[in-house]
Amino acid sequence: MENGLIVLMIISILIFIGAIIAILVVHFKNRINSLRYKMGVSESSINENLKNKLDLVIRSINIIERELKIESKKFEDVKKIRNEKINNIVFDNLLSEATDEIFDIKDDYKEVEKIKSFKGIINDIKDLNILLSGGKKFYNKYASEYNSLIKKFPYKLFSKKLQYKQLYIDNILDEKLETGLNI
Repeated sequence: MENGLIVLMIISILIFIGAIIAILVVHFKNRINSLRYKMGVSESSINENLKNKLDLVIRSINIIERELKIESKKFEDVKKIRNEKINNIVFDNLLSEATDEIFDIKDDYKEVEKIKSFKGIINDIKDLNILLSGGKKFYNKYASEYNSLIKKFPYKLFSKKLQYKQLYIDNILDEKLETGLNI
């Protein structure tokens, strides 16, 4: 009888230890996947805001070209990218350069400020720049946490098994990051 009780106790302890290990495995995997999900949401937000900024920049370019008869190489480059697949880094840089030029023109040619639609577009671009900045900060926060996590045991085991790689995080749109996201 005692041998059966000892075997039963050993089996119970092994089942308990197995259950604890299974719970920890699920927890570790869920933690990594949660961070990856949050980074994906941030990336989607940034992509959407970049597309919206492109639309606004093109609308403002059309007003500038129509009303002031000003043309620019940067403006032509922005118009060309509408149907191209390009990296977010290049996309953001190009839009930022065009936006800077639009703001310079706005400052130099006061008559363009009298156009109500142009004034609204400028305000919308400023708002989108704030949203983009916030999206980048969220992405960087989660990517930093993710990178830190996948270097630690036992997360390192899961990241190797699932082939998760460390991310560059200075900025989602910084030149160091190559996410392969296309617009």
